[in-house]
Amino acid sequence: MLNPAEVSLAVRDPALPGLRLLLDNERLGEWLSDLLGREVVIRRRHLRYKPGTSCVLHAEGAGQPLLVSAYRPADSAKLGKTCKQAPAGTVVGVDVPLGVLVSTLAADRDLVALAVLPDESRRQLLLDRMLGEGAVLPGAEPEMLRYKPHRRWVGLLPTTSGPVLLRAYRRTAITSAAQAVSRLQDGAPRTPRLLGWDRRLGLAAVEFLAGRPAHDPTVADTTAYADAAVFGRVGAALARLHQRSGVRLPERRPAADIAAVCAATEHLSVLLPELARSVTRLADRIAEGLNRVDPPPVLVHGDFSADQAVVHRDGQVALIDLDSAVLGDPAADLGCAAAAMARDVVLGELTEPARTDRLVALHAGYREAGGLLDSDRMRWHDAAHLLRRAAEPFRLGLTTDWPQAARDLVQAADSALSEPALSEPALSEPALSEPVRSKPSMGRN
Repeated sequence: MLNPAEVSLAVRDPALPGLRLLLDNERLGEWLSDLLGREVVIRRRHLRYKPGTSCVLHAEGAGQPLLVSAYRPADSAKLGKTCKQAPAGTVVGVDVPLGVLVSTLAADRDLVALAVLPDESRRQLLLDRMLGEGAVLPGAEPEMLRYKPHRRWVGLLPTTSGPVLLRAYRRTAITSAAQAVSRLQDGAPRTPRLLGWDRRLGLAAVEFLAGRPAHDPTVADTTAYADAAVFGRVGAALARLHQRSGVRLPERRPAADIAAVCAATEHLSVLLPELARSVTRLADRIAEGLNRVDPPPVLVHGDFSADQAVVHRDGQVALIDLDSAVLGDPAADLGCAAAAMARDVVLGELTEPARTDRLVALHAGYREAGGLLDSDRMRWHDAAHLLRRAAEPFRLGLTTDWPQAARDLVQAADSALSEPALSEPALSEPALSEPVRSKPSMGRN
């Protein structure tokens, strides 16, 4: 069932009659159940929406990941072309009047590697070429971990020497992603090694680093003391990354961050028109602030949060998911991490006291490892990333009441501009060096 905001969204976009279907998990499940002749329960995983143009949904249903696309009926030729070009057996169903196409992920025209991986013989040839003959046992299949339609797919592949991550990109993005991982693999902190890649198929094989995410909610001893030990080490690892020199990567200037904020503002204004005026004013303030802060660029993660830090059983911290690494403002990484924690508070996955403890410990570890904390720059980036994350609850199906979650994140972004960034240590130095007292689990890249 659609909430009022989703009903309004569908009504305001008559060019996409299939939008209402993609937004309604229950109705989409019933539609697919009739189509397939068996019960299908749908769960939204990732939704990409271009008003008046298209909507693409990654959903879990019928025991498999599905790609559901809605086009304008006026673009029926495009729908027919997509069906024609899709690999055999990948189209699950189509409704031409609605402009809706349901397929397996192998039909994703932008991630061409996904059409090869399901074919055992082609997959084996590809992996032998990337990883060396004998590295992958015949019949071994990757297990999907994440999928962003038309953008990126990540899977875990068993090999004779341990698990390996496969990462599929657009062919236009694979070179920069592979170079970022490759150029960071030697040095501190520990980062994954690039094991092989195929430019034509947009596929990279990356080392899988075992451990548990720093933010792991399954760990029983999530006391402030244990959190400080972990997050202090995470802050130190991030400082060491920022201190590395001589790495050749593209620069990210403030204009790119401002463009991302503006894009988020436009998207929010479509989703929740009543917020348009306030988020536009907020975006203008953020843009003004980011334009004023343009320090000499250093190596930055580019998409940093606590789940990008893996804690090994010996307590050492490694950083993962570095395909967005660039040369930029180190405060952007700290702001990105703070925004991710604030989102978790809004979603009820983290308490506000725990967020404060973790953020203070992160900053303390960062500073003690030689990182410089600039509160002014941090708050501008914190607000920017909060505004950019405001649509995530809608896009990722994180909560049925995503409109309120979006409003809360916008309010948090506004508050970030008037409050100093947390930076003072909450606990003594021994707490920051205390070993992690928890059972390790498998981390991810």
